[in-house]
Order: sequence, then structure tokens, then C-alpha cells
Amino acid sequence: MFDEFSEYLEAERGVNEEYLRRLRAWYADLDDIARRMAIPQNTVWGGGIPNPKPAETVIRPLIGRVGLDHEDALLGRDYYIGSWYLEFDDVVVVNWAAPVAGLFFLGRASSVTDPAAASCLGRRSFESRGMDLTGYSDEVETGVNAGDLFPASGGELVIPPAPGLPDDQIIAPGDEEGSDGPPIPAPVPPPPPPPRPPAPPTVGDGQPGDEPGDQPEESTGASAEGEDTGLRNEELVRRALERPRADHLSSVLNTLQPDQYRLVSWPADRHLVVQGHPGTGKTIVASHRAAFLTHPDREDRLDRVALVGPTDEWAEHVRHVLDDLGGTGITVISLEQMIRQFSDGATHALHHDAERWFHVSWETARMGGRAVAKLKAHLDRIPSGKKMRYVLDQLVRDTPLHRELAGDESISEWLLKGRSGEEAVKGRTYLLLMANIGRALRLGPTLPLFDHVIVDEVQDVRGGEWRLITSLIRTGGHFSLFGDLNQRRTNHTWSTWSEFAENLSISIDPEFEPEEMEQGYRSTRQILDYASHLLEPEYRHPEALMEGPVPLVRKAKENQLPAAVRRSVVELCDRFADGKVAVIGIDPDGLRQELLSAGWRRTSERYTFGDDDGHKVGVFKPVMARGLEFDGVVVVEPADFPDNLGKHGRLYTALTRANKELVVVHSKPLPKAIKGRGRRDA
Repeated sequence: MFDEFSEYLEAERGVNEEYLRRLRAWYADLDDIARRMAIPQNTVWGGGIPNPKPAETVIRPLIGRVGLDHEDALLGRDYYIGSWYLEFDDVVVVNWAAPVAGLFFLGRASSVTDPAAASCLGRRSFESRGMDLTGYSDEVETGVNAGDLFPASGGELVIPPAPGLPDDQIIAPGDEEGSDGPPIPAPVPPPPPPPRPPAPPTVGDGQPGDEPGDQPEESTGASAEGEDTGLRNEELVRRALERPRADHLSSVLNTLQPDQYRLVSWPADRHLVVQGHPGTGKTIVASHRAAFLTHPDREDRLDRVALVGPTDEWAEHVRHVLDDLGGTGITVISLEQMIRQFSDGATHALHHDAERWFHVSWETARMGGRAVAKLKAHLDRIPSGKKMRYVLDQLVRDTPLHRELAGDESISEWLLKGRSGEEAVKGRTYLLLMANIGRALRLGPTLPLFDHVIVDEVQDVRGGEWRLITSLIRTGGHFSLFGDLNQRRTNHTWSTWSEFAENLSISIDPEFEPEEMEQGYRSTRQILDYASHLLEPEYRHPEALMEGPVPLVRKAKENQLPAAVRRSVVELCDRFADGKVAVIGIDPDGLRQELLSAGWRRTSERYTFGDDDGHKVGVFKPVMARGLEFDGVVVVEPADFPDNLGKHGRLYTALTRANKELVVVHSKPLPKAIKGRGRRDA
């Protein structure tokens, strides 16, 4: 049977191939010394100042296409969406961050006025693998016939040859967007000029796609009809979510949802505060927002944006997607790295269970800055390598400076336990004090002030860390804050969004409410339902797109717990051989030692171990897994996870890191909220 759908896809592939060819030629002509030296476009702080020109990974396939009800003078009757603006023949490709791209993400609900949003007939979203298009999904506006979305430009349909992929560029599903991607081949001779693809046949007229399972693998050919789930491109979303997790965060432009795009494109001159449940896409929106604000194709782009998150793993997880999206001038900052560098290289753990409010408070951090200011005349005569210890020495001994600044008795007692500057630098409780002293001393890399600071996982940022973060933003700059107060791991952070807004001068309204992200994408309904029983009743109704097995609860005797953990790890590794698996527990050092004793080995990745059968697993404390995601997760001994103010933020975070399968292994009684839930081991 003649498959017309393949013809329409082949035409779109021809347009994509020509776009890529011209994009490569354009990029090759750039006088880009940094690119030739292989310096990354957007850097993790400490790796240098970001390159002001786009990274080579901005060469990406087309994202989508928008149809109009008239011939626009600049755009034509339809136009494409890509990573970069290009015009060729009668094809116009606009970049995804341009205002007119709002019609692709929002349709007629967009605020775009030129062309008017009401002129949008519908949108086509492409699915890609490597650099090739492998499918598409159409959405038409109410009252629009699918056959009118992309009418033929006249003449007989001419199909260009399908652009083949070299063997070294064919990659498995799931690797295409989250990994470094295939090598970019050298420019090839251009194919014949691509025609405007004609309109696809209307689904429902006997064409492939009428019945589930009849649709060709390479094309979704989706209709706007059917059950309304409120999601855009639901089939493409589901296919993307079913793929194994990649090593790095993926671009999701072809499936970015309207509520996510609204936050990504939030005006740069307004603060943004977002509350989002696990798996709603907070980190996706935060990273895409950074790229949106700095995309060179935008007339009102910002020059410098900081993207701040909790850990070094988080920073590495998000950095690559910024290059793929075309953002420039973005500095990715991990709190771990920032505090290490400001505290003169101290390697203490950033979090510890015995911390007191004055170890991490804004007031104590300010004391460090005031101490440097008051000692300036003395510091000018002290070698730079000894300044940190000198300031600490004046604070932790009974000196006039100590008596002036350590007004609170508990703070004074804590400081005096340091005894001397040489001793205090060894104490983990002085870490944030040291970091704020170091900031005042201008230790660490010299950075310009940022126009906009985006912070992920804000629920765990403590006062002393906030003082460091706010020192990075220029006067008149703005914040975008993303977090989930249900995942707070400590009592020493702000407990309400109105506190955030007031302390960061975003708002003084005591009834301040953040923007909310409620639709879950990353995890399954069964996992979120299991974990939500740790929350207050009003938060126990998670919205999830994906279904999966009910979490497995595996009980073992205490001396058999390590074997039960290893068994669970191997089972998940076998099921997700191309994905990622993690173990999360309060005693990761003990878990790592158990793996080593069983013959596993450390790998080049921090906290990751492998065995002789090719299995790989990451072993984390809850705090180190924030912002990360895995196909399968083993949570060990929930009873050991400490509460904060009677809540289970750390355990809740650990239980919601899994995308597909969760296994809980325990020997002690489970917390009451999840006792008797889940499925028991056979």
C-alpha cells in the first residue's frame, strides 16, 4: 500500500537537511577563536568566563512549524522553528526564543500581535533522532481543517532523497538530546532545493494512523481530535518520557508545554517565583529560561545570567543543554563549588545533621563581611594567603572585634569553640562564615555582576548561602526562583514563599503566592502517590502523565540488608541497561563500602560504581540527589531519614527521584505514613 504519510515526512526531512547544511556553513564562517579552542560556550563556574558566541551544538534539527491563515510579508504562509534564524529559498526558520515563536508553543493563546495570534491555524512538532527528523505531530486550532494547515505551494509533489545518516551518527532512542550527541559531519553538497511540503491527509480518511498500532514508526501523524488531556503533543511527550535517562539534561523544545513556556518566557524585568512538585519540570524550565533570556537572536537579550543549583552533579547535569539551546553568557554555579572557592578551598561537606541556625544564618554571614570591613587597615599588610585565618582568628578569640560583632550569647559561645584561626578553618560548622569572609576578601574567580540570577532547589538554600547569591546580582537585576517547599531538608531555611519574597525584596505582600507547576511528567503516578503520603493531606493529589509499577517494598533482616540492596540494584540495572540507576540512603559511605566489598569498583564518575557484568549505579545522600533523575532508584532504610519540623522533606525527595521504578529496602519499621503501602516482595 502506498504510504502517503512517508512522503510528507520525507519532504520535511529535506527541509531539515537543507537547514542543517546552511547552518553548518554559517557556523564555519564565524571568526570564533573560542570554538576552535574547544572552550565550552556556557561554563560551570571555575571553568572560565562564558564564550559570547554560540556553541557548535546549536546546530540542531528543526523543532516545529507554524501555519498562518494569510501570507505574511516576512514569514510567508507558514514558517519553521529552529535553534537559529535562517532564510533560504521560500523557507523561513525563526529561533525558538523569538517572540513570534510564541505561536508555536501557545497557538492562539499567545500574546503575539505580529502576526496576530488569531491568524494561527495550527502547529507541527517534529520528533528527531540525531540530526534527522523521524516523525511529526500536528495540532490544529478549533474550526480549522487539518488539510488546510500546510497547503501545497502549487505544482506536483516532489520528494527529495531521504537524507541518510552515516553509521557513526545513528544513535539509539533516548541518546539524541540529553547526551553530547553524535559528531557533526562536515558540510555536504546541497540536495536539490526542497519544496514546501504539502498538507498531510486528514486522519480519519483511511490513512495510516486511524488505529493504534497502524501508525508508521517514523511518523506520528497525530490529529488534534481525540480525548483532550490538556497536554500539547501528548504522544511525543510520552515517547520522550519512555526513553532511558541520558547523562545530561535534555532539550524539550518540541514538547515544551504551554504552562512551561509561559514561565520560560516570563518577562526578564519581573521577578519569577515557582513552586513545583517533583517531576513537573522545574529544572527544565530554569535551564530553558536561562537560554531564552540570553539567546543572541533576541533583540532584548541579557548579557549575563547566572544559573545556580545545589551540587556539582547538578551543574554538570544542566550545562550541556544550555549550549544546545543557543544561550550565551550563562554561568552555571553550583553552591558546592561557590562555597569551596570563597572559603579558600575548604572541602567540608556543605550540609551536616548537627547544624544550628547560627552556623548557616544570614546574620552570621553578614558578620563575616563586617569583620573584613573593620579589619581592612590590618588586612592590607597581611599576605593574601593568610587573610582568611587572620579574620577568623579575630572572631573566634575573645577580642574587641569578637565582643563587638558576636552579640548573641550562643553565637559567641560557638565562635570561641574555634579557639584560633588555624583551628577554625578545620571546623565544618564555620564553613558558611568562612565563605562570606572569603567573598568580602574577593577570594575565588572574579565575576561580573549578573543581570538575572536563576536559582533551582531554592527550598534548601540557607541564609548564609542567600547572602552569597545576592552578592552576584547587579542593582536592578532580577531573580527567577524554583523550588518545592515540601522537599525542605532543614529547619534553617525560609518556610513560606512570602518569607522568600520579603527577604529577597521581591514582594512585601504577606499573602504572596508563587506561580505553580502541577502537572507531573518525569515520574509515574504510582511513585508520586506512594511518596505523597508523607505530605499534608492537601498535597496528596499528584498529577502524573506516566503509569508504572507500584513501588516495591523489600524487607530484610539487618544482616541481610546489604545483599537485598545489591539484589535490587542488579534487577534495576538489568531492566534499565541503557538508563540510569541510583541508590539513596542516609549512610552512603556504608553502602559504597558494601558494594566495594562485593567486588564492585569505583568509576570515573563521582559516587558511581560498576561491576563485572557492566552494571553501573550511583550511590547518593538525599541532598546530593536533588535536581537529578534516574530510571530506577533504591531507597534504603527510610526510618533513618531525619525529619524537619515533623515533616519528611529528605525522604520525600529521595522517593521521587525515580522516573519509572522505585524499590524501598528496609530492616527497621517504616515511617507510619508509608507503612503498609506499596507491593511486597514475592
